[in-house]
Amino acid sequence: MDKNKEKRGKNRIYDAQKTRETILAAAGSAFADHGFKGTSIDSIAAEAGYNKSLIFQYFGNKQELYIKVLSQIDCEMSELLTRLVESSLLESPDIYNKQWFKSFIRIILESLIDFMIDHPHFMRLMNWEQAQGWSSFAKVSSQFEPTHFPQIEMLFKKAQESDLIRNDLDISFMLLLILQISWSVPSLKPLFKCVPVSTDHLFSDTLDNIREQTVRFIVDGIINTP
Repeated sequence: MDKNKEKRGKNRIYDAQKTRETILAAAGSAFADHGFKGTSIDSIAAEAGYNKSLIFQYFGNKQELYIKVLSQIDCEMSELLTRLVESSLLESPDIYNKQWFKSFIRIILESLIDFMIDHPHFMRLMNWEQAQGWSSFAKVSSQFEPTHFPQIEMLFKKAQESDLIRNDLDISFMLLLILQISWSVPSLKPLFKCVPVSTDHLFSDTLDNIREQTVRFIVDGIINTP
């Protein structure tokens, strides 16, 4: 298909790349607001401003469109984590020094939480998946290559062998838990406005403080303290 295609019968020019991006953005917004099951192709077409036949032409069906939305974010997250791991390894030849490793975990956690704050549609979409028992994601999970997960898992397992991480923790489960926390924690902020939470004078409900409290809690829980 040519990049620019004239719609038959009308003087309207379609830029294929821009059209795909517009549809993906509309789909991301709709899936975030209503979940996979609650989103229709009609609603995505209305949000994007294109006929739904164009969505089928470019993406095939709703599930394929869902995969594209998730893949787009997964690719960005993979690039972020790969960059963080590579830059951290370059900075220190002694990666299993306790202070360095604590700093490394902190950077990973802060970056993941900030990523979710910067990608609210993805954060809400993941929360929808949790609420629906991951039933939609289970059907498409085989489409994703775990490009960043094995490298980080290997680093954490070696840190555990070096007695930096508590021996009673399962590394694979712990990393999945960190991911789950990263997309759940930013949604806590509105909760403080509706639930009378008793806190000391040091706490504020800013996202920066919520992130700091979360990171400190996880890091201190992971690191082995003789």
